[in-house]
Amino acid sequence: MKPSNRKGKGNGKTPRKKAQNEPVSFPGGKAKACAVKKVADLRTAVDNGTYRVEAKKVAEKIVKDAVREIRNRLR
Repeated sequence: MKPSNRKGKGNGKTPRKKAQNEPVSFPGGKAKACAVKKVADLRTAVDNGTYRVEAKKVAEKIVKDAVREIRNRLR
């Protein structure tokens, strides 16, 4: 049997793209104003090239996830 080139289980229709400044809605209710503002602020920082990632936090998360994965494999 040949594997299909199809990805996912969608109906083949592409969902409409949201406008760049359209508020993000969260499942289960209306978007909170503070969450929408935070997302907008992050988007602006990324778009302007001023968003900075804290390398130490990223490294800590990578190590933490790797340790968790190793421990789960040993069980």
